[in-house]
Amino acid sequence: MQKAEAALSDQQKDARGKFITEALAAIKKVLSEKKFGETIQACQELLTIDPRNNEAKQMMLQAKNLIIDQKLEDNFRIVDSGDYETALDFYHSLLAINPGSEKVLKLLQDAQKHTEEKKLLVRKIQINEGIKRIKDFFETREYEKVIQSCDEVLQKDPTNFTAKLYKSKAEETIRKEIDLTVAQKITASHEAMKDEY
Repeated sequence: MQKAEAALSDQQKDARGKFITEALAAIKKVLSEKKFGETIQACQELLTIDPRNNEAKQMMLQAKNLIIDQKLEDNFRIVDSGDYETALDFYHSLLAINPGSEKVLKLLQDAQKHTEEKKLLVRKIQINEGIKRIKDFFETREYEKVIQSCDEVLQKDPTNFTAKLYKSKAEETIRKEIDLTVAQKITASHEAMKDEY
């Protein structure tokens, strides 16, 4: 009885081995036909039967990388357009296919770098425009607007010397104007009181 079970077990092993060999050959054929989605699905199914099958793992990885290459080629306009925000989203979608893709990780890193550089450039432009507004308002003696514009610049760059300087000058000028106005009112009031007596 044990010999019969051992023989059956050997037959099952042979059948399993033959099935895996045929499945691998079929997967190679599908991969060569550039049917990458089907290749990945077939590899996943084979790996449920034989989880340690390195050949199936390699073909699945190859299919994933070929899908990524194809999507990169199909979407080259996104990559070349300079729209790094869209490119970031696109690269993240590619990483969903193969999180370990060195090519996509490099492209993602480059896009993130460009995005940060673009944000820094926009910030510098906004600060420079803010400084120009500050100077224009100061020339036209609109000191409340000078202070407001200084606050906007200092929000973006808390150490900006020019914004701090103009804010200080505007606040000092407003205080002097208030003091002068108060003094004029007191003098006028005092003169009015003299006239009454």
